[in-house]
Amino acid sequence: PFYKLGTCIAKQTKAGFKASPEFVLRFGNSFSTGFIVLDEAEEAQWLKGLEIRGYEAPQGLAGKILAVRSKAGLNLGAAKANPGRLRNLLPRSHLKLY
Repeated sequence: PFYKLGTCIAKQTKAGFKASPEFVLRFGNSFSTGFIVLDEAEEAQWLKGLEIRGYEAPQGLAGKILAVRSKAGLNLGAAKANPGRLRNLLPRSHLKLY
């Protein structure tokens, strides 16, 4: 892992570097690529810590860690785009519990 100021920013894999969920949570709002935008219903599920089922990642993004944004442009954290679902990587301490 690669650390900057005590925060893991990336992990090296065979395919290259993979951004850490912590890095995406901090800097995801400045990404120009590698992000998705959730609608209001998906955002409500997301903030409860749930996955988004039935989600198909755009071409080339499957299996990658993505930044997640609201329609208003707010950074909602990191996700992993798995086949048929968007896995929530938001730390439990950042969730709305209701």
